[in-house]
Amino acid sequence: MTLTSRYLSFFITILLCCNASSAGAQGPDPAPAAEGAGAGTPEEGALDDEDAAPPVASLDLDTLVVDKPAVPEARHPDQDIRRLLRPERSILAATEQLDRDIRKRAAQLLWHEALEGRLSQDLTRATAEFEALTASRDAERVIVKDRLRTMIRIRSMPATRVFLRAKSYAGYQERLEALDRLYEADRRRVVAYRAQLAAWNERKRDLERRRRNLANAQETIAYLRQELTWDKEERGALELAVREQPEFNAAYAREVEALDDVLAERAKAWTDPSRQRLYTAETKGSLASPLRNGDVVRRYGIYKHPKFGTTSVSRGLLMVPNHPSERDEVRAIYWGYVAYTGWIRGLGRVVVLDHTLGYVSIYAHLDLIEVEVGQKVRTGETLGTVGDTGSFYGERLYLELRKDGKATDPLPWLRR
Repeated sequence: MTLTSRYLSFFITILLCCNASSAGAQGPDPAPAAEGAGAGTPEEGALDDEDAAPPVASLDLDTLVVDKPAVPEARHPDQDIRRLLRPERSILAATEQLDRDIRKRAAQLLWHEALEGRLSQDLTRATAEFEALTASRDAERVIVKDRLRTMIRIRSMPATRVFLRAKSYAGYQERLEALDRLYEADRRRVVAYRAQLAAWNERKRDLERRRRNLANAQETIAYLRQELTWDKEERGALELAVREQPEFNAAYAREVEALDDVLAERAKAWTDPSRQRLYTAETKGSLASPLRNGDVVRRYGIYKHPKFGTTSVSRGLLMVPNHPSERDEVRAIYWGYVAYTGWIRGLGRVVVLDHTLGYVSIYAHLDLIEVEVGQKVRTGETLGTVGDTGSFYGERLYLELRKDGKATDPLPWLRR
């Protein structure tokens, strides 16, 4: 093989490498590209009370793909609530769904905001590493191009010139061996450069994925904030309609009245005769208040609506904290077993205690629930916090006491 032909394929390899590296020298596009194929956004309902998304800190950002969110359909809260007056629709069901949606989207929003913060920090780090890798690649490319120019000069050198410059045949052989060593060194450099270029291209694609993740997370946050605003506006419009519009108030009152039969049946199911007997009946007049400092704003019995003059029946006590705070604890009025935690239509988030021998107490409109079904609680133990789920009058605690399914006035049972 002549000296010229020996280096011919080598020159072509170097030219291809240098051209390929120049083509991608500008780095990844700052704008998000097509959506990923993975699943980084929690599914509908994934952040409801009983379910939770994985902790943001546990996510592997090296493989995570955050999907591009769908644009939410526009809503008109003031107009949408009118459909609830249809006979087949339920105001209490709509209220519960809105309350669930508000809690779910608020939790999703917090989760995505935490994710955004972590993705932003990660992108800053990845960008700095990519820029350092680009600088290293550019420096190596300069060296490879310099070697290319040198080899082009060698390529153009006739073999006779190498021979004539040698003082002897042995010197000629030494020159050829030196050129072989130079060729081998340059070959290894090109191989290393090609590997570096492949790593750079892979890092470029990875950086584009991280940028899309951050953009998609930010877009999801914007949509969640919009939907949360619509939920709260619709919830507020519905609450105002029940309080101010007679047709809504009448429909709401009918549904609340029917709730008594539902609770009567469920209360019987909540009692478990196998549980150790408690002395609830003997403690009448000495049970603890469910609020450490609270006032009763609606008593048990018949009450008249101040605006419409209609009458309704309250089967429990409606209470408010004397000095509302961010965390107003709801306490057990007496020893009991947690028979139920969750949602009840018309009452929001609820804790039910079985006090045995047919007695159950119901704590409604809660925000946080801090006990579990089957747990035994003592008098005064915290069950959760005051909230406004299922309530049309703001943050309240609704307390019911039932014996064999039938509601009884809780006030005479409480310690004064």
